[in-house]
Amino acid sequence: MACRRRRVSRLSLRLDDLTPEFVLKLADTGVQGLTLAPECGTDRMRRILNKQFTNADILDRATWIFENGIQNLKLYYMVGLPGEDHADVEAIVALTEQIRERMLAVGRSRGRIGRIHPSVNPFVPKPGTPYQWLPMEDPKETDRKLQFLRKAFGRMPNVDAIMKSARTGFSQSILALGDRRVADALERACLDGVDLKRGMRAAGLDPAFYLFRGRGRDETLPWDLVDNGVSKAYYLRELDKSLAERVSPHCPEVQGCIRCGVCIEAPNPSYRLPEKWKALGTSPLYLKPAAARP
Repeated sequence: MACRRRRVSRLSLRLDDLTPEFVLKLADTGVQGLTLAPECGTDRMRRILNKQFTNADILDRATWIFENGIQNLKLYYMVGLPGEDHADVEAIVALTEQIRERMLAVGRSRGRIGRIHPSVNPFVPKPGTPYQWLPMEDPKETDRKLQFLRKAFGRMPNVDAIMKSARTGFSQSILALGDRRVADALERACLDGVDLKRGMRAAGLDPAFYLFRGRGRDETLPWDLVDNGVSKAYYLRELDKSLAERVSPHCPEVQGCIRCGVCIEAPNPSYRLPEKWKALGTSPLYLKPAAARP
């Protein structure tokens, strides 16, 4: 592509797949900016999210990006995560500052300094994830965190933050977590020409019921009628591991894995568990009976 003078555009890059060689190839196509998703500012919070990379990994990748001539970097973060405290929010600022220092160190020697673009969004516990039973954080608390970050980033030269309030994600959250009754609210919103929040009120629905209420583990969820192949028991086990800050291996790391219930093939008996996963213990077999699958 570089030989044909074509530019390659990439969305957010997986940090664990990023290599100096790949960054160099992107730079050769004329790419001036890339996007990474640190998600949060501490390794502890990433263990909760089952993200198996560290701040040190992020800083290494950022250095590769700047050293290969890519000047601008966008960073995706979330706030309002389960188990998050103010120290984790402060760590977002600290990590961004460390990345900025790496950018300045490389850019000053070349006479070209880029910009850092942190993008921070409120966390929404989506269906089909281990967090589907958890409530969203109180929007007042989320907005306090976002305001703190907005002021902190505003004091950083060469940093342009993109911040959203907790309330701007209202429609997204309702559509993600709502049941069939929300269809009435959508209809009212369209017919009356109002936003979804007013449509909810007109339909007699309380948004807090959907957004700020923890769901019981035995509760029938609105999206249970959608069978994505993953067992609910698996999601619950992953939720417990998340809250205990214990990570799980990625699917490609465990060939023939049947932990979640999607794959029904027996594990490959000749496959050796990678050394880095041995500390996690032997993966149990959660095989759904083939006859039970449609």
